Amino acid sequence: LVYRSLVDAMAQGQNFEQWRARVAAGEVPLSLPRYRLETIFRTTMQANYSRGLGERVLANTRTHPYLLYSAVNDSRTRPGHRAMHGIIRPVND
Repeated sequence: LVYRSLVDAMAQGQNFEQWRARVAAGEVPLSLPRYRLETIFRTTMQANYSRGLGERVLANTRTHPYLLYSAVNDSRTRPGHRAMHGIIRPVND
């Protein structure tokens, strides 16, 4: 029921506050602090976005067979990720 509400929120283009209002109204059976609700919302949305992006990448390997690794390169970037910045590899690598 919780996951379904998140999928519905994504399909309707709802933001966190709109989904949280549904939780507060009792439509979604969760009794958690705001920070936990926000973590659940953002993690689910990002995971679904990533899955869709991955499907799109795989569907276009014939015309776009390579991927470029691009790290954020801010103060939180891990050394191993910083070292891979700019590397181009085949999609299936």
